[in-house]
Amino acid sequence: MLIEYFQEIDPTKIQQSTTGERLDYPYLDQYWTDKNRFAFFIVYDTEIVGFSLLNDHVICKDFLAERAVAEFYIKKKYRQRGIGRRAALQLFQQFPGKWEVKQATDNPNATQFWRNTIQSLTHNNYIEKQLSSEGEKVVIQLFTVS
Repeated sequence: MLIEYFQEIDPTKIQQSTTGERLDYPYLDQYWTDKNRFAFFIVYDTEIVGFSLLNDHVICKDFLAERAVAEFYIKKKYRQRGIGRRAALQLFQQFPGKWEVKQATDNPNATQFWRNTIQSLTHNNYIEKQLSSEGEKVVIQLFTVS
């Protein structure tokens, strides 16, 4: 599913080898060993339909966010059903505190999804910024979950 995700958002992370496709994702294994990284499957009707990776790597240092959404994915055929929104809200409520969520500026669907989700969670009490991170222009939302 991770390859499917990167085919959609950043195919340069997928490498071809003699044994098939593999990902160039340096910290993936650490999501199962690092106390500040979390991996979640998103399940709908007994089927895994997506995943989320959370960590504490933030780009907006002055907000002092404690958590960040590193990756978030719902399979295309399960989108527009509220599954992603419910999963995101569950994750935020599971980890109260300051959050940072970022999207590439060339992914307006993701930005709209996060704006809508965070607006409903925070009653429109969030900050949005556009920044550059590692040579990529990004939109970030900063907010607190109590």
